[in-house]
Amino acid sequence: MTLHRPFLFLIAWTIVTAFAGAADPRPILVLPFDLYDRRIWLTVQVNGNTSADFQFDSAAGASCVNERMAERIGLKPAFIATANGAGDGSQTIGVAQNVDFGIGSVTFRPERTPLIDFDLITKATGRQTDGLIGREFLERYVVAFDYDSRTMSVYEPQTFEYRGGGKAFPIEVIAGGPVLRAAVHMPGRPPIPARLLLDAPHTGAVVLTTPFVDRHNLLEAAAQLTPKLLSGVIGGVGGESSELFGRIRSLEIGPYSFDLPVTGFSRAKGGTLASSEIDGLVGAQIIGRFRIIYDYTRRRVILEPGKSLAGGFEHDMSGMQIYARTVELKATEVVRVTDGTPAAEAGIRKGDILLTVNGRPVQELKIPDLRNLLKKDGEVIHLKLRRGEVEKTVTLKLRRLV
Repeated sequence: MTLHRPFLFLIAWTIVTAFAGAADPRPILVLPFDLYDRRIWLTVQVNGNTSADFQFDSAAGASCVNERMAERIGLKPAFIATANGAGDGSQTIGVAQNVDFGIGSVTFRPERTPLIDFDLITKATGRQTDGLIGREFLERYVVAFDYDSRTMSVYEPQTFEYRGGGKAFPIEVIAGGPVLRAAVHMPGRPPIPARLLLDAPHTGAVVLTTPFVDRHNLLEAAAQLTPKLLSGVIGGVGGESSELFGRIRSLEIGPYSFDLPVTGFSRAKGGTLASSEIDGLVGAQIIGRFRIIYDYTRRRVILEPGKSLAGGFEHDMSGMQIYARTVELKATEVVRVTDGTPAAEAGIRKGDILLTVNGRPVQELKIPDLRNLLKKDGEVIHLKLRRGEVEKTVTLKLRRLV
C-alpha cells in the first residue's frame, strides 16, 4: 500500500456567527482556527483522548497521527505500509484502523490512519505537530476556511447549497488532494495549461513538478525573470527534494491572476514532485488570499476573494534556512546556507545556533516571525551565533535573491 503525500497547519469552541456576505445554509459547526506559519491548526481529539494540535492538509491522502502521539495514547498499528511525498525517498510507516477523529462537535472515522514521524515538520515550523487532518474530513463534510476571519465552517453535504458570489472550480482528487486547472504564463510563450494540487500547508505560492518543468523548458524561461535561480529544498514525507527558486510571469486560476509569484521549480528525483500525475501545487501564499470551500461531494472548490487578493510575493533574502534544533524546540539552528547570499558572505555556516536577533533573544521569537524578518529588502540584521563553544556576532544586509 502506498500513501500519497500528507505534507508540506485552536481553539475548539462553537460560535454562532456566519460569514459576512455569504448566503450559504447554516453550518453545523463554526470554529476559530489558529493561523501559524501560514498553516491552519485545529484542536483535534483522537479516540476521545486529550486535545491535540493538528494541521489541516488539503493535500493529505489520509488523516495521520504523529508516531509520538500514537505511542502516548496507546494507538497501535494494524499493519505496515509505505508512504511517499515531497521527498525523494519513502517512509515505512505503521497504519492503524478505525481511529475516531473529533473536531468540535463533528467526527469522522477513516478505515486506515497512517502513523508517521513528523519530527521534521515540527522542527521546520517550530511547533509540535500531533497529526494532519486530510482527505476523509473533506469527503465527509463540506468545509469552508476563511483566512481573513480565521474561522472554519462545516456543512452537511446533503443540505449545502452555495449562493455566494465566489467562483466554483471543478476538481479531480489526485495525489491525495484536490487538483484544479490553471495556466502558467512565461515570457514570450502562450499560456501553459497546468493541473495544480491545492496544498494548504505548503507555505509558498507555487511549486512545479520536475516532469512539467522539463517538458516545457521552464528553467530557461525562468532565467529571463531571475537570471540566477536560487537553490533550495522542499521537505515532507520521504525526506527532502531539491528545487530551484525563481518566478513565473503569472499564474492564472479562472478569473484570478497572480503576477510574478515566487515559484519552486522542482528537481525531485522521487516522490510526488517527480510524478506526472500532477503538474505542480498551489500553496498558502495563494490559497490564503481566499475564503475557500471544499465541496468534494460535487467535485468542486469555491474561491471567494479575500482582503489580501492583490499584493506581491517575497522570498527569504538572507540565504539561510533555519529550523528548531530538536523537537523540544529549545534552540534554533541554521540547517542550510546557500552560496553567494548575504548569509554566506557574512560567514554563517550550517550548524550555527542563533542566540539573538537585533539584540533580542531568539527564544522570544517564533520561527515564522524570524523568517519574516529575513524578507525585508535592504534591512540590516545583527545576529549573535554560537558555533561549538564560540560565540560570534555577524551582520546581514538583506537583498532580494529571487
